[in-house]
Amino acid sequence: MTARRTRARAFQEVRKRQKPSRPYLFTPGRETCTTTDGRPGKCLKTSPVSVSAHEALTSLRGVAKDKSAANLTRSVTTQTHDRQESLNCFDWCKEEHQDKIRASTGPKDGLPEAFLDSFEELKVSNLIADRRRREREEEERKQELEKQRAEEARRLAEEEEQRLKDEEERVARLRSEARQRVHLRAPNCPLFPPLSPDWAARVHAAHTQDSRGPVAKSLEADLLRHDFARLVPPTVWLNDSVVNGSLLWLDKFVNEAAGIIDVKAQTRKCLVLGSFFFKRLTEQGVKQTERTLRRHGVHKHNLLDLDIIMLPVCEANHWTLMVVHPKLRTIAHLDSLNPRGHEPRMSLVLEWIKTILGDLFLRDEWRFVKYSTPPQTNGYDCGVHTILNGMCLALGLDPVQAYSSDELPKHRENIAAVLLNNGFKEQFSLQNC
Repeated sequence: MTARRTRARAFQEVRKRQKPSRPYLFTPGRETCTTTDGRPGKCLKTSPVSVSAHEALTSLRGVAKDKSAANLTRSVTTQTHDRQESLNCFDWCKEEHQDKIRASTGPKDGLPEAFLDSFEELKVSNLIADRRRREREEEERKQELEKQRAEEARRLAEEEEQRLKDEEERVARLRSEARQRVHLRAPNCPLFPPLSPDWAARVHAAHTQDSRGPVAKSLEADLLRHDFARLVPPTVWLNDSVVNGSLLWLDKFVNEAAGIIDVKAQTRKCLVLGSFFFKRLTEQGVKQTERTLRRHGVHKHNLLDLDIIMLPVCEANHWTLMVVHPKLRTIAHLDSLNPRGHEPRMSLVLEWIKTILGDLFLRDEWRFVKYSTPPQTNGYDCGVHTILNGMCLALGLDPVQAYSSDELPKHRENIAAVLLNNGFKEQFSLQNC
């Protein structure tokens, strides 16, 4: 089979070399035809035509010109196409470089741009979702915190309400107990016995006789005729010697009646501080009085064991009386012209008590109280009212039931007799009241 093919191929090569020349054939190169009027018309299929050598050469020259023009056009077109291809290649290279740059910054090299865009959108979506989730969690946390705060506020409000309720009940109980303990009674006898003629003469002589020496003595100072001249006449003001002297004799009587002989060794029941004490308390403050209290045997650890503390007050020629019941935790201001008392003065005394007690002071235990007393009907009996009110409260007596305002001229002479007697003793004792 192989030999046969080889012989056939050799025969064909020989035939090609021995092929006789043929006449020139001319086939029109263009098929564009025109009609008789010059318009393009339908071209008929032509077949090769035998022409002479001269005609064939002329025809070939025309064809060569046409081919040269075609080659020139094709060359220009090719150059333009090559230039455009170069530009396209440059643009492609540039875009490829940018794609490589974008790919290098993307999550993974070699990924399509569309995929990278989708990946970026996914990242943005995840960020938005995370932010919304955090905002939602923050809002839930705030709501939970507000709920806890509201619950805490409600709990504190309930506790405060319960505390106030318990405090009101406790204060009401203390007041009830205090009213029972501070119940003022009617006296068993008159505060003063009727003056005998002898005592009436002594009282009259005390303010009328010419004497330069002391007429009587008090626990604080000597009493002169001038002092009795401010006491016995019914229309004059009492001075501090008379008021302080009378109340200091009352202090001595109450403590001795309770068996208190040495007030520094024993806790006293009654303490009277002179009118100068309250003046110093007002001017110098509450911290400058501890030394005075120590002289009277009073300090923070026994102050609350006292039954009564009395401070006579003289301001603008008007006498009033501050009364403190430490055991009852009460403060009162007895003013014969103002039954309600003066609250700023009571507040000052409360601040003084607070300073003395220190950490033993409990504000909720203390309160201001009022006592009913006979009213003052003139402008000069305030000092007599102060002495009589002090006597009543020190003995636990109701002032309204113990004396009346129209008895004050007689009580001026009775007070003078007590001062001349050097206190509430013997026939002027208050033991049976």
